[in-house]
Amino acid sequence: MTVIEQLKAKALELRKERSTLSGIMQFHLSEMSQIGKNSGNRDTSDDEAIQYLKKAVQKLKENPHGNPDEVETLEFFLPEMASEDDVRSYIFMLETEQGLDISNKGAVMKAVKEKFGVFVDMKMVSKLL
Repeated sequence: MTVIEQLKAKALELRKERSTLSGIMQFHLSEMSQIGKNSGNRDTSDDEAIQYLKKAVQKLKENPHGNPDEVETLEFFLPEMASEDDVRSYIFMLETEQGLDISNKGAVMKAVKEKFGVFVDMKMVSKLL
């Protein structure tokens, strides 16, 4: 089941409960589906939906008036991200086994992004280097 399908099911559940969050979840669903429609009139991919959710949660956390229930609901749909230890061990493996110079920050970040995709926080990777 895709992230969008899971969010649709949750929005329906919230609507049945007459929750105030149902309209907010519908808004997020609409925004996610626009991503694919705006780039070639296609369905939004799971990676794009996850990227949207990560950005939405980050903005809500930074907003002092953000709804904590909305943040909690959206965070539920985010997959488990790669841990700092996972990334650190992968970078060490790149250096030892593949001979990649870790002082070349761009090459290391590219390799980490290829390995973990949307399941890694690139800010965390940047801090590790």
